[in-house]
Amino acid sequence: MGVKIQAPQRPLTPKPLLKPAPPPPSDLPEDIGISVDYVQAQETTQQEPPHLKGIVYEQTPKGETNVLKLSGETRPELPADIPQSAVNADGRVVIYVDGIHQELPEQERQIRCFFHGQASTGADVGQSVIGIHEGAGKSGVHDVARIGKALFMLKLVQNHVVPLEWASKKLFKIDPAIKSVHDEVKQSLLAGRKVQLVTHSGGGAETAAALTLLSRQGMKQQVADNVRILSMASAAAFKDFTKAGVKAENIYYTGSKSDPVYSVFRNYLGPLSIGSAVGFAVDTTRYLYQMVKGKNINVVRHYHSPDYIFHHNVVDGSQRIQKFLNGDPGGKFPLP
Repeated sequence: MGVKIQAPQRPLTPKPLLKPAPPPPSDLPEDIGISVDYVQAQETTQQEPPHLKGIVYEQTPKGETNVLKLSGETRPELPADIPQSAVNADGRVVIYVDGIHQELPEQERQIRCFFHGQASTGADVGQSVIGIHEGAGKSGVHDVARIGKALFMLKLVQNHVVPLEWASKKLFKIDPAIKSVHDEVKQSLLAGRKVQLVTHSGGGAETAAALTLLSRQGMKQQVADNVRILSMASAAAFKDFTKAGVKAENIYYTGSKSDPVYSVFRNYLGPLSIGSAVGFAVDTTRYLYQMVKGKNINVVRHYHSPDYIFHHNVVDGSQRIQKFLNGDPGGKFPLP
């Protein structure tokens, strides 16, 4: 009887399971959620009516909004438009000049979150905030062009190229918010008040222009003695504010190095500022190239938002901006 030899069994090699394709790489930062309200508001911005462009209003800590003056209604003389209810015990008023192409409710949100303490990383000024609203134009491009014109006029005024009275009328026509800032700051200084200005984006250019006019009109010492500025990603350089009379220690200048507005406009443009002019050109070219290559606009908005700026000014659990608003000296604070 023959013996049946069984061939050895080879172990079955399992077929590799197909792995799902990895998701395409995203250029969105991990902390994009910080600025979701700002980003969504920017995406849905609609053109606002003319009477809101330069509107002046009081926003109380309880969230109540009281309109003080509509566009073009302010005057530089006393009596002051800002009521005593918006002046603290030390005589300080807080004025927030907002950025380009956002509607009024978004500025009101920012005041609630970052100056009335409703955001976990916000500050609390402990008093009403005076909002001066830039107003949204037909498109972001139109608003950028308006700020560009204002900056061009600012440089002419800084360098004494044009008559001051003509420049004032021209600036007020280009951007009604400049007139509102000019008049409200002048009234406050004439009334013996301290002025804490807060600027974001295009609001920085408007504020620099208004303060430069006041300085040229004989109020440079009053500006030096009584004006402080929190500058957030402003379309104006640190030196634009100091040339307008604000003391360097009274300026808190901050923004993200990943934000084109901060990166470009931190470079002061002047006839003898060759290095800054080169930096301005290089940064402008770099960001234009990125936008042509399809850089996600929401990434730009994220880094530009007040939300991002306040969040990243918290160091070791302490909000540096709050300390400045409480009276500490300022400085330059670039963010990632």
